[in-house]
Amino acid sequence: MAVQLFDKRFVVMAGKGGVGKSTMAAATAISASRRGLRVLVVELGGKEKVANLLGYQGNVGYTPTQVRPNIDVINVQPEPALAEYGLMKLRFERLYRAVFENSLVKSLTRMIPGMNELVLIGKAWHLEQETIDGKPRWDMLIIDAPATGHGVSLLVLPHVILEAVQSGPLASETRLIRDLLIDRKRTIMNIVTLPEEMPVNEALDLRKQMETTLRIQPGVLFVNRIWPQTITKHDIALLEYTKSAHTNTAEVLSNGRFFGRRTTTQQRHIDRLRQECDLPMVRVENQFRASFDMTAIECIADQIDASPFLC
Repeated sequence: MAVQLFDKRFVVMAGKGGVGKSTMAAATAISASRRGLRVLVVELGGKEKVANLLGYQGNVGYTPTQVRPNIDVINVQPEPALAEYGLMKLRFERLYRAVFENSLVKSLTRMIPGMNELVLIGKAWHLEQETIDGKPRWDMLIIDAPATGHGVSLLVLPHVILEAVQSGPLASETRLIRDLLIDRKRTIMNIVTLPEEMPVNEALDLRKQMETTLRIQPGVLFVNRIWPQTITKHDIALLEYTKSAHTNTAEVLSNGRFFGRRTTTQQRHIDRLRQECDLPMVRVENQFRASFDMTAIECIADQIDASPFLC
C-alpha cells in the first residue's frame, strides 16, 4: 500500500522521545527537496536539532531560516508565539505591552491549561497559511512534534476546546486549526519508533489514538536504528570451530554473538509491529558512524527514497 506522503502539505512526525523524530524530519525534508518541493521543518516547543542535522551552523530561532536549498527550519517556542499572536490581535505594540506584558496577565496566561500547546499548534497553522504572490510559501511543512504524551495533548487540544466552546473568536480560530489537522488532503501523521519494547508500546498506543482521539490521517511507521544481520549462524559455527587456532577469533566471536542477540531482539519487536500495526513500515538502518552528521542524514534520505511505500 503506497502512502502519498509527498502530496501532503502538513506532515506530522510523532513518537516517543529519543526515537529519532528530528532525524526523520530532517531526512524526509531532504527527500522532499529532491523532488523539487519547498519545505519548512517546524520544531514545536523543543530544543533546536533539525538545522544542525542538516549541516547548518548556529541557531535558527523563531524566524524561518534557509538551511539548505529548498529547506527552511523554524523553532517555535510558546512565548514568542504568544507575543506574535497578541500583536496580531491588538495591532499596536504599545497596547500589546500594556496588556500582555502586565505581570498579572503573564501569570494568568501561564496558568491557563493548554495555552502553550494552543499557541504552538496555532503558529504551525499560521505558517501553513503563508503565501507569496498568492501561492503557498512552502509546498510541505514537516512538524517535528513533541514526545508522545505532550504531542498528543497538543494535537487533541483543538478537539477539546471545540467540545467546550462552540461559538466566538476562540471557537472560530480553533476550528480552522482542527480542520487542518483532520483534512486528509492536506495532513498526514507518521509514527517514528525504535525496535525496542517501550517505544513499540507507545507507537502501538499512538496508532490507536490517531483514529479515535486525533482523527488524523495515518501515514507510515518509521522503524529507526535497525541493526543489519552481519553475522549468520553459519559464521558463528565457523568461528567456534576455528577459535582455538587464532588468537583474535574469540573476540570476533563475542562481538558476533552480541550482534546476533541484538538483531534477534530487534526482529522480535519488528515482527510484533507487523502483526499489531497496520501502517506501512519504512525500515531505517542504524548509522554506525563516529559522528552523526549530514552524511548520515543523506543516507537515511536515500532509504526513504528507496521505500516502496512512499510516493
